[in-house]
Amino acid sequence: MAELLRIEHVSKTYISGGSFWGGEKITALKDVSFCVEEGESFGLLGPSGCGKSTLARLILALERPDGGKIYVDGRDISSLKGRELKAFRRKVQPVFQDPYASLNPRMTVAEILAEPFSVHGEHYTHASLKKLLSQVGLAESSLAKYPGEFSGGQRQRIAIARALALKPKLIIADEPLSSLDVSVQAQILNLLADIKEEYGLSLVFISHDLALCKFLCSKAAVMDK
Repeated sequence: MAELLRIEHVSKTYISGGSFWGGEKITALKDVSFCVEEGESFGLLGPSGCGKSTLARLILALERPDGGKIYVDGRDISSLKGRELKAFRRKVQPVFQDPYASLNPRMTVAEILAEPFSVHGEHYTHASLKKLLSQVGLAESSLAKYPGEFSGGQRQRIAIARALALKPKLIIADEPLSSLDVSVQAQILNLLADIKEEYGLSLVFISHDLALCKFLCSKAAVMDK
């Protein structure tokens, strides 16, 4: 298989206290390297505070590394700007940890699912939004509702549907099960596995749970300290 994502010696440091000169340097990542192939499920394991979410933000180009390189489809994403950065965001989509915070409570589900199409100038129909919901196990009637009318597991399904809207090549799932009940976790885990196979996409699954990674992922890396 071809390589989709390559992380080369990536480091990231933050300054606590707000002042560069007076604050304390906190090393979130130090010399991290791995690669993910097309169609692969890659697990990123480690305890809280080890830098997993920081790495997710760097892969999503929401932040820039202090050192090292991140390549997607052979392109260094740190150099992307304007249209190129916008095109990159079609390829790489997130599913965040907290489904209660990642969906705008003032938007209907239809508006939430339509937003990626609108941002990227893509045509969509009611039928295409309905199909996205169907793929994550939700009824068409959900389109007219607001996030507050759903359970945590249902909200995460909506977030996954939104991530799938532009048919990305890579999904970064940052602890997508940690805020859900155990019974709901199993449903979302199976949904992620089914979607990965159906779409043929790559998945970086971030978790602190080895058993979840073992079920979903063919390869894993462990981060610590």
